[in-house]
Amino acid sequence: SPLIAVAGLALYLAALDAVEPLAQEIDHPTRRNSVPIEGGAVELRHIPIAVAAMLLVCLVAFVAAVAAGPSLAAVEIAAACVLPAALGAVGGAVISVVAGAPSQGGGGDTWSLMPPEVAGMRIVYRTGWPPAMAIIGIVPVLAARTAARNGVPAAPIALLAGAGVLALFVIVCGWVRERERMHAWWRRQMDAAMPPRKEEDVIADG
Repeated sequence: SPLIAVAGLALYLAALDAVEPLAQEIDHPTRRNSVPIEGGAVELRHIPIAVAAMLLVCLVAFVAAVAAGPSLAAVEIAAACVLPAALGAVGGAVISVVAGAPSQGGGGDTWSLMPPEVAGMRIVYRTGWPPAMAIIGIVPVLAARTAARNGVPAAPIALLAGAGVLALFVIVCGWVRERERMHAWWRRQMDAAMPPRKEEDVIADG
């Protein structure tokens, strides 16, 4: 069972290469911002290509799994696990790349106003969630193995677990599309929560 972490981390590293065009888009936003298209919409268009690249990687794992134990059940289970593995890896890599992007629109780092406990939880999330997402993409393999050991048809269980991975991936894509609006809303909430500045403080700041 612990080997799903190894497989997930390996796919996560491969997916970081697959999302390199997205990383370049984020690192060099000048051209993106010069067209009348929201940044999230442009970034979202890079994701299908990354998924296609990772599907090729996961197909190699499909062939290896079937070759290790040739059977119709192995083909069904491996086929059910290919797409979730690719989506989980890409989802984790996208989170890692996009979450590290600088905030657009100014407004300062409002997270510096948060208590240390909240800031610490944010650091843990940003560090641990991307590889965790990739590992979650391998969960259908573990679910299928558990089902097979208990005499339950494994392929449907793998498909059910894969549906959960798909739902998480859709949420990640929605976050990529709307994150700039979410950041703007967060800044407005933080600005509203801050006490009004005194006139003498404004003068002192120049």
